[in-house]
Amino acid sequence: SSPAKEHRVSLIYARLKYSKLLSAQT
Repeated sequence: SSPAKEHRVSLIYARLKYSKLLSAQT
């Protein structure tokens, strides 16, 4: 797998984690 693709996936995953954290704060 290309490193660029893996980086993109980790970015999406981090964003998902972040939004989950935000909704948990509410």
